[in-house]
Amino acid sequence: MRLICCFYLFLLQFSFVLLAENSAEISNDIDSRNKFIPLPMGMVQPEGWLREEGISAISENGLSADIKQLSNNVWLTGSEIKNGGACGWWPYEQQAYLLDGVTRTAFMMHNEKLLNLVGKTYDAVVKRSENNPAGYFFCKGGGYLEDWQAGTDNGDDNKRWFETGYEGMYWATAVFTRGLIAEYMSTKDKKYLIPLMAYFRHYYNKGRDKNRVGSVITGYELYENRGLASLGPMVECIRLTGDESLYKRAIEIFKNNEDGMLRNYLESNYTTVCHGVTLNELIKLYAIGYILTGEKNYLKASLNAYNFVRNNHIQPHGVHSAQEFLLGRDSLLGTETCDIADYIWSSLWMLRATGNAKFADIIERVFYNAAHIAVTPDYTKHVYFQSPNQIPSMSRGGMDKMFAYATKHSPICCTRNLTRILPNFIGHAVMRTSEGVGVIFYIPSKTTLRINGKPVTIYVETDYPFNGNSKITFRNEKQVVFSLKLRIPEWCLKPRITVNGTLFNVEKAPNGFITLDKTWGKGDVIKINFPMTPKIVKGYEWRLIDDKGKPALFHGHGKQVDLKRFKRGAPYAYVVRGPLTFALPLKSGDDANIALLLNGKLKINVSKPPYKWSWDGKHIPVSIDVEAQKEVWVTDENRRMPSLPLTTYKYDIAKRCIVKLVPYGWSGKYRLTMFPVVE
Repeated sequence: MRLICCFYLFLLQFSFVLLAENSAEISNDIDSRNKFIPLPMGMVQPEGWLREEGISAISENGLSADIKQLSNNVWLTGSEIKNGGACGWWPYEQQAYLLDGVTRTAFMMHNEKLLNLVGKTYDAVVKRSENNPAGYFFCKGGGYLEDWQAGTDNGDDNKRWFETGYEGMYWATAVFTRGLIAEYMSTKDKKYLIPLMAYFRHYYNKGRDKNRVGSVITGYELYENRGLASLGPMVECIRLTGDESLYKRAIEIFKNNEDGMLRNYLESNYTTVCHGVTLNELIKLYAIGYILTGEKNYLKASLNAYNFVRNNHIQPHGVHSAQEFLLGRDSLLGTETCDIADYIWSSLWMLRATGNAKFADIIERVFYNAAHIAVTPDYTKHVYFQSPNQIPSMSRGGMDKMFAYATKHSPICCTRNLTRILPNFIGHAVMRTSEGVGVIFYIPSKTTLRINGKPVTIYVETDYPFNGNSKITFRNEKQVVFSLKLRIPEWCLKPRITVNGTLFNVEKAPNGFITLDKTWGKGDVIKINFPMTPKIVKGYEWRLIDDKGKPALFHGHGKQVDLKRFKRGAPYAYVVRGPLTFALPLKSGDDANIALLLNGKLKINVSKPPYKWSWDGKHIPVSIDVEAQKEVWVTDENRRMPSLPLTTYKYDIAKRCIVKLVPYGWSGKYRLTMFPVVE
């Protein structure tokens, strides 16, 4: 008997060894396609003005430190979902945004008070999941799933979405699991894997409706499938654990949904009217599927869809139009603040899948422009929508409040989601690679990590994005051999990099990164100069039009329609320098009747920002004087927000003037970014 017991014990131990080997193989396989791997939050710590911004975000009145909400959020209390109606899942979505943002910011800023608050919520979820092996850990009860699925399918897509609330809860849980994974990565406490593993083991594998197979995927169908966004956290969980059962299930889910997104995107059949947040969450999914499986068509599909958005909908501030829906490129089209956070998150996954620096370029342009106009410098107010042009004393009718700064907007999604912007940018400034480390964003920071078991400390001193000079210093006592990747921004034509005083040849930068292989230790210094040349960008507005030939415009969550017609609109010009877009700040009473000389001279004014500084307009490190011309085009007697003129102006020296542009993120409540054109 003793021999039998010993034999079974041996088999059990042997099976665990095999399981561990399989897990390591799966994790390593995924990491081999992860060109950049995120560090646990807190390893990259902001310095200088970025640290001051973090302090504002979590100050007593800051939007990232809503103590009342954190102390009584629905994920903590396990409140029941209301039967029948979308109002049931929205609080879960909005408070999951807050938890994810605050979790990351608290680790980044080493704020124990906030860490304890979010920890209580995650611990409550862990405790509930112990009695709920099916993995639906958001509620106390057990009958809620049947309630959600009780919605009737009466053929009306809009009603079916709202009445079938389980889709909304899967979506809300996708947001929540990101924060829970961040908590696990930073604490290494395996108890947080319990609810994650249970949830993903039972994660639904719905697949496409058989009646839609073979058809072009619609904006509504994407909106209906937002629950698939959990595939991102699921793949991250598989990477961290190497769990074979989750690995196989995730592959099945990706395959089961190929007919919709994958086939359509490979064939370049795109949804042209779609909810912005939905598109951000879903077009990256098959790039994540590529990281999981290595299937190249998965990556190609996401790249195709991403390029479609870039080519047709991106505004000068770096984000696509999203006045709830993507409608083209236009001086007055709004972009929802939620889309700023989600476009950054989506682009981070694309960076990880491709290793291409253009996605990092996209992220920093969004962060330094759209993100900083979305919220006030003290992080107490924000806008729901922003647009390139916002002229004082002009009205948008019933939508004026959505473009104004307020402590919160209804729905409250943007108020919560914007808390994710700052930590996701800073926390990914430095990332691991298969052979070492990559510096993705040049921000004032200190990064501490271990490479090959040895501690490495990297300091970055910089005035970027206001000038192109950065200094990277290593302060680890022990010498460590590894590869260091440095991003070369696409806009920089003549970068200059020295390593300990020796000039490095930067003629070739595959995928926008150079690689420095050496032994790094205390005293090693890299100096970087990215010359920033201002330029005027000319283009044409590009609008979706409806069946009557007029610009399409949708508000709210009404019935979504797929339109495939774009129409070229008014010519425009705007100014950029490095990652910054520039705008003319306006206040009440200012004259906006200005047109930009397409070949006008640009004069740069640069000063060094103080160490403790914010985007409050008191000290503007860079501005540009541009040649312009006075032209009357803001003439609407009804005081409606004016569109750009459809024709260009001829040069007239008598009308010539000079205007001072500042970075878009400083332009405040009112601004002119996309100007009429003087040839």
